[in-house]
Amino acid sequence: AQLGNLTSLVTLNLNENSFTGTIPAELGGFPRLQVLRIADNQHLTGTIPSQLGDLTSLRTLRLYRNNLNGTIPEQLGGLTNLRKLELDDNILTGTIPTQLGGLTDIRSIDLYGNGLEGPIPTQLGS
Repeated sequence: AQLGNLTSLVTLNLNENSFTGTIPAELGGFPRLQVLRIADNQHLTGTIPSQLGDLTSLRTLRLYRNNLNGTIPEQLGGLTNLRKLELDDNILTGTIPTQLGGLTDIRSIDLYGNGLEGPIPTQLGS
């Protein structure tokens, strides 16, 4: 079976492997997914798919210590159930999207070890 057929999936933990390539955009199609962990895969490259913003049940998103590049998708700001956002130790660039201020249930945001720049959005303190 393909992962896309696992519509009842609640937790997907792919930490500490040697995955190559990119994070599939299709991972945004799991309506019940609450925990997505794809960390410590140093050969994982590419951008963070904006489709992850469709995971409205998501409570934990851990994508740290990979080689992800590009910007943080503003769509992640729509994950209103999100409590942990861990994007540290990648090669992300650009600014922190103001939309992350919409993470009303957030408890922890880790963005260190990237190439982010610009101001820290005041919306994060709202």
